[in-house]
Amino acid sequence: MSACDGAGYNGKYLVMTQKILVIDDEPEVRFILKLLLEQAGYQVVIAADGKEGLARVRRDCPDLVLLDITMPVMDGWKVCRLLREATDVPIIMLTVLGEKEQIAEGLYLGADDYVVKPWSNQELLARIRAVLRRSKGSLPRRGLYLRPCEGLVIDSLEKVVIVEGRKVSLTPIEFRLLTCLARRPGELVSHSEMIEYAWGKGGKGRALGLRVHMLKLRKKIEEDPRQPRYLLNRYGEGYCLSG
Repeated sequence: MSACDGAGYNGKYLVMTQKILVIDDEPEVRFILKLLLEQAGYQVVIAADGKEGLARVRRDCPDLVLLDITMPVMDGWKVCRLLREATDVPIIMLTVLGEKEQIAEGLYLGADDYVVKPWSNQELLARIRAVLRRSKGSLPRRGLYLRPCEGLVIDSLEKVVIVEGRKVSLTPIEFRLLTCLARRPGELVSHSEMIEYAWGKGGKGRALGLRVHMLKLRKKIEEDPRQPRYLLNRYGEGYCLSG
């Protein structure tokens, strides 16, 4: 069992307990939700603002996040965007902001559901069960850490890369290019796919830029860039991340 697993003992069997992270700046709301969710059988961790919430995601590996929007330090919009860039953990927005445009924005940023305060306990629990059920039945979740091959670790939330135990500083473009390859280890990824991933759909014509950035990336990642271990390429076709 990993450090991210939660388990309880019911007297006869070891049962898994799903973990929910509540990110809300109102102490009363956190208290009420913690009580409600624990009574429903969930393990609950809490955070008082967005920055603390991101740290909790890295530390506690929740199965679902209940996320407020209007918070100090870092609001829920930014938290949702950062989480969705880094992981597929299910997110339910739980907020007083109930305009149609705000709901649409939350779903556009990647929230799985959107509940407006004040909520109905019965409805909220039903929505949580539904989101967790869909998550469980889908493809394996993309976590905060990518370990595409031996010796390489990518922290997709903190944008940190560790190669053979050493921390490597990458530019945003270099990080996106490496992440693009790391999500499909052992597969050839075409130049056009990498360009769109790194620069967006407006990145056409950046073939030379791709080559330059990949040369720089090799110098940072590889022990000997002339004989690469990780970043392989097939001339005129694409690149491949291989361990």
